[in-house]
Amino acid sequence: MAITIAITNNKGGIGKTTSAVNIADVLRNIKYKVLMIDMDQQCNATSLYNAKSKDEYTIHDILMNDTDPKEAIQSTFMGDIIPGDELIGQDQSQLMHSPGGYMCLKTKVINKVKDMYDFIIIDTPPSLELAMSASLVCADGVIIPLRADRLSIEGLVRLNKVIMEAKESLNPDLEIYGALLTDYMPNTNLDREVLEGLPEKVKMMGLRSFKTAVRRCQEIKNAQAAGKSLYEFAPKCGAAQDYINVVVELLKIIKGEE
Repeated sequence: MAITIAITNNKGGIGKTTSAVNIADVLRNIKYKVLMIDMDQQCNATSLYNAKSKDEYTIHDILMNDTDPKEAIQSTFMGDIIPGDELIGQDQSQLMHSPGGYMCLKTKVINKVKDMYDFIIIDTPPSLELAMSASLVCADGVIIPLRADRLSIEGLVRLNKVIMEAKESLNPDLEIYGALLTDYMPNTNLDREVLEGLPEKVKMMGLRSFKTAVRRCQEIKNAQAAGKSLYEFAPKCGAAQDYINVVVELLKIIKGEE
């Protein structure tokens, strides 16, 4: 039965989709069966997987039209994905007021495919609307990417409140696997100070942080532009190695060894 992980932050530009895609890719490369679900109406994960939204079933068709999720899964060079759809943002109000609105992703998707995979990774939208809440309701755990800046860390307070509300009301078993520092520049004083102070800051919120920070790396953009996996394009680059270490930490956290 799959472990479902939501990669989430209500801010854009903090490496959320990049982290979701590369964590999924590391897991796939160590022989786990992984499904990506793109809940972000921007469909960036769908694009990076080279999956199709037009003339194909998407997450929108599953949630709004009760399409069988197995019919929406596309197999690509990056692995399996249920593609995103820009329409998901337009229909959030309708979904929210439908029976079991916040449970829709769990009942219509996760429960029907969880026996097919070891991990399900959900790329959530950069907002605090239904798509994020539905993702938190069905997740076993959450990873929160953030950058080494004041606004990103301050925004963590609001996001943590939303996560705690989902945990208290609909998903008591939800775990926060950790805050993950991305786009890290070890040669700058600010980034080093943020990394050193992050464990204590998140501990005050009842959270943990990953020991690994993902370094800023041009090869991530180069791999995306080339339409390739980072581990196919530049397996020895700093970010590739960092995401491997993140997954090592993640597996220990899930097993209760961290």
